Amino acid sequence: MRLRIGLDVRMVDSIETGLGRYARELVRHLPAVAPQWDFVLIKRPLFARERLAPAANIEEAVIPGYLDHPLNLVTGEAINRLGLDLYHSLHHFLPLRLRVPRVVVTLHDLIWVEHAELTFDTQFSWLKWRTTQLFGRGTMRHALERADHVIAISHHTAARARARYGLPDSRITVVHHGADHGFLHADDGAPEGEAARPYLLSLGNSKPYKNLRALLRAFALVAPRHPDTRLLIAGRGDSARNLRTLTCLLGLSSQVEFCGMIPDAEVRRLFVGARALVFPSLIEGFGFPLVEAMAAGCPVVTSDIPVIREIVGDSALCADPTRPEHIAAAMERVLDDPGLRARLRRLGRERAARFTWEACARATAAVYGRLLAGAPEEPGAS
Repeated sequence: MRLRIGLDVRMVDSIETGLGRYARELVRHLPAVAPQWDFVLIKRPLFARERLAPAANIEEAVIPGYLDHPLNLVTGEAINRLGLDLYHSLHHFLPLRLRVPRVVVTLHDLIWVEHAELTFDTQFSWLKWRTTQLFGRGTMRHALERADHVIAISHHTAARARARYGLPDSRITVVHHGADHGFLHADDGAPEGEAARPYLLSLGNSKPYKNLRALLRAFALVAPRHPDTRLLIAGRGDSARNLRTLTCLLGLSSQVEFCGMIPDAEVRRLFVGARALVFPSLIEGFGFPLVEAMAAGCPVVTSDIPVIREIVGDSALCADPTRPEHIAAAMERVLDDPGLRARLRRLGRERAARFTWEACARATAAVYGRLLAGAPEEPGAS
């Protein structure tokens, strides 16, 4: 009898996020690397009519609620009725009353519990982040204690989980995310090479931990010497109003453009034409845009913090994210030196090649296999 593995992909949304990208890519690759198992995709009602991964060994079930929403706490019985041998929550939250023989949780970061003050800077932000922190403390501890195994998306995240929750090495495995190298390298007629009018690119949500205020202040130091250079800020506008106000106060309205959410094809085009991706986060779990930019051959200016060093190695310019003048100095270096940009493009592509979704899926399947040891079917079984 074939084993049934449940993949809870309820963070997939109509607006693309890093969590959604991870879920979509994992379910796209897992059925191929582990054809001996049947996979049950647990999705939200919004996607009831959309087949997320039309493979022969996949079925789909609909259960309401995002994984990080309080409603998820009461969905345990609905999951139990699916008859799973293993349940994998692709975000670090688990329902109560979950009774599945084996449970895996993917831990993305500890921002909600360790840096909650960096999650909101809009109206009533203090109340929002304190509520988020309290909810996160209870639900994350429950998830990590209940799970039979934890997949951490970086060594930094794994280290924080060990330090905060006392997780032993035997219960946690690091599995890095990947990038869609085929798409990012695709020859689809898009113009190659830097855009005629230079621009720097920022990509991602605009929550305070992304540090876009410091980016704007750094760009204000760069702009007088580079009046033709633009700063393009793309992604979800969580703090867009405050950032637009700061842009006006700094006198940058003519050089800063807020692009909002943009499709993947446009992201690739912007990577190809940019002088650099500037990604000055204060904290990350992994940093999708870093790998995607490097894979597309875009130079990267980013933060000199452990989790980002883990991802970029020596293939990017790293600066102190708390010092706008340091970020500005790195931006000026990459703007002024074509040779440096060429070297970063080459090193970045070499570094990004380490991160693939197939490798992510295979390492994830290996975790399942260890938990299912002794069952008749496991990775590599003939």
